[in-house]
Amino acid sequence: QEGKEAIILRSDLDELQATGKSLMPEGLERDLTQQDLADLIAYFQGLSTPPKKFAGNQPQVVRPSSDGLLLLPATAAAIYGRDIAFEETFQNVGMWHGESDLVVWDFELDDDRRYEVLLDYACDNPSAGNHFQLDAQGANLQGQIRGTGGWDRYRKMRVGSLTLRKGKGQLTVRPAGPVQGALVDLRQIKLVPQDEE
Repeated sequence: QEGKEAIILRSDLDELQATGKSLMPEGLERDLTQQDLADLIAYFQGLSTPPKKFAGNQPQVVRPSSDGLLLLPATAAAIYGRDIAFEETFQNVGMWHGESDLVVWDFELDDDRRYEVLLDYACDNPSAGNHFQLDAQGANLQGQIRGTGGWDRYRKMRVGSLTLRKGKGQLTVRPAGPVQGALVDLRQIKLVPQDEE
């Protein structure tokens, strides 16, 4: 209290017992939206774990092109998780085996805009069927990965549309549940302005 620090030595304690309770205020999650909770988790993960480092992958802020197209390549993503990796040969995020694996892009926009979201991905048919979630500025899209006939056969899949606000933001992709096999080999997310599609 009042910025004063008191130090108590362990040798001066009669008993030290964990309460089993978090330092987070009880019931905090009731007042948070799903996106706020996802952002909080991503924030804490970012405090303890820096993004993985790979040759050919350099996380950076992505801005739209002059025609408004916002391309989020695997080369610019921050990658978090155990096995998940940037595969330089294919320029994708692969080895996506864990439920807690995720990919985050930082972006900056000059104005509010509505986008159609497309995945540029590959998925071997036996691994198809896993669900994923995409979060950005409070918007949430979910989908199911369809097989493309092989890990080297890329296709584009429409996920849906979302509105992004002017300024800085993050777009996160993660599994929406347990992963059977591997989630996807993700090469790029393409956000196409709906008024210019």
